[in-house]
Amino acid sequence: MTTNNNKDYQVKGVFNKMKQAVHYYNEMESKVLQATNMDAWGAPSSLMRSLAQGTMESEKLNIIMPALYRRLTVKESKQWLQVYKGLVLLEYLLKYGDDQVLSYAQSHQDVLNSLKTFEYIDEKGQDKGVNGMFHPKEKKNKWLG
Repeated sequence: MTTNNNKDYQVKGVFNKMKQAVHYYNEMESKVLQATNMDAWGAPSSLMRSLAQGTMESEKLNIIMPALYRRLTVKESKQWLQVYKGLVLLEYLLKYGDDQVLSYAQSHQDVLNSLKTFEYIDEKGQDKGVNGMFHPKEKKNKWLG
């Protein structure tokens, strides 16, 4: 059974790469999409480091941050995992990326503010929205004011 799951993920990975090529995503956009995908596991640290290093170059920063904020702009509640992973990536970039990441985040505070009302209760009744994502009040206050 494990072998079938591995094959499924390999096929999914190939499909995602083809989709990214068709949509003409550049390397940095593809990395943001990969870091904020709907897979049940987090992004590899090497990917996070690569994105943080990318923010040191203004051309790449101007690709990474809009791509990240598109992921944070919720279209459907069931995309809660993309939002969560987007916030994890944002936190990582604020910590390890260029100082311009903070400037960008401050100038786009409206996107983060819109997440204050984000709600999604899954089929098991678990809160995956803002209250579920930010269980500790300190973290909720840190991100959402």
